[in-house]
Amino acid sequence: MVRVRAAGLNAADLQQARGDYPAPPGWPTDVPGLEIAGEVEHVGSAVTGISTGDRVMALVGGGGQAERIAVPADLLLPVPDALSWQEAGGFPEAFSTAWDALITQAQVRAGDRVLVTGAAGGVGTAMVQVAAVSGAHTVASVRRPELHHQVKALAPDGAHVERRHSRR
Repeated sequence: MVRVRAAGLNAADLQQARGDYPAPPGWPTDVPGLEIAGEVEHVGSAVTGISTGDRVMALVGGGGQAERIAVPADLLLPVPDALSWQEAGGFPEAFSTAWDALITQAQVRAGDRVLVTGAAGGVGTAMVQVAAVSGAHTVASVRRPELHHQVKALAPDGAHVERRHSRR
């Protein structure tokens, strides 16, 4: 059982609240929220490696906007001391999506070139960072010029940032 200290808010959460993105079986259908960060309050008798008081975060199927949520232990990730609750509450969805897309599906490796469009958004900033730690060369597309420097700083060797032109 995790006492929720922070929860992310994503497009999928809004879809879930509207009833357009149903919770998977076994997750609360009446409380939205797909990512959480909090403190472990209770540990099941068969669980090892997790203790009461641990700082954790998780991507869940629903119910993340509650005060407390039961989360299977294998979904919990430790929250580094340097991360605030708010940062940890917004981490699981964006970084899980970025990791799945770049590492699992595209199999990005050192030396590859990666184009990240919408690089100033949540998943975009996560993709720039995942690509960088994978050793890939990153080209990032950002619409707002004032965000170029921030996106470039996400990659240790600096992402190449291009302005994306709107067709509006």
